[in-house]
Amino acid sequence: MLGPWLTTPDEIPDPGQLALSIKVNGETRQDAHTSDLILKVPELIAWGSSFYTLYPGDVLLTGTPQGVGPVRPGDVMLASIERIGSMRSRSHEQNSADHRGGELSAAKLADRPRQARLEGAAAAGAGDLAVEDAWLEEAQDDATLLAIRDMERAGIDIITDGEMRRESYSNRFATSLGGVDLRDPGTTINRSGARAMVPRIRGPIVRSRPIEVRDVQFLRANTDREIKITLPGRSPWRSRRRTTTTTTKRPSPSPMPTR
Repeated sequence: MLGPWLTTPDEIPDPGQLALSIKVNGETRQDAHTSDLILKVPELIAWGSSFYTLYPGDVLLTGTPQGVGPVRPGDVMLASIERIGSMRSRSHEQNSADHRGGELSAAKLADRPRQARLEGAAAAGAGDLAVEDAWLEEAQDDATLLAIRDMERAGIDIITDGEMRRESYSNRFATSLGGVDLRDPGTTINRSGARAMVPRIRGPIVRSRPIEVRDVQFLRANTDREIKITLPGRSPWRSRRRTTTTTTKRPSPSPMPTR
């Protein structure tokens, strides 16, 4: 959500010290702080302007903190930024039958039998769209193509994959590494005081294969614009992991044999 006002530097001299939050129907979904940014706002502006000319009215979007999730028609979202204010918005059903959400509309680019399976899953009340494992990668490719085309139509200069392959970019990266327990995730307390699931680390972290190379290749093959891919930095790893140490008790020595 953007607008409806602009905030000038004299009102907020340090944009790196602002709390951000989003609530959906009163439930906190995202709770973060601009101090968590790896590159601060001045650095982001300098980096962006090294690639292209920035004009009045241009917007730099810096990504989103943990807590991304679906919203449904009728949901009320409240976005707040410290010292700026809050904006309330209600989610509405889109008019186009071919645009009922990013993942579901991906079916429109696929063959008819698979489209029927996807629509059947949604009609059955699957909530987040359920896709059979055999079709998952292709469905994610379709959704990514839609995200790319939407960004191109919107005039965005640097295209991403829309993060269509992951709910959490940090978890997708973490669970591809060795040393992370996929069956027994841990929990930690997030900024809002609620418990959140995080990867549980049980051993040395090992990268045994490329993790997002294929995502970059797909993105590069489907747009002629500048591209970028999202990788988690130090902050997500510090705050979104649980380390478990397993202690093995040594057996007691056997008694010496006696005659």
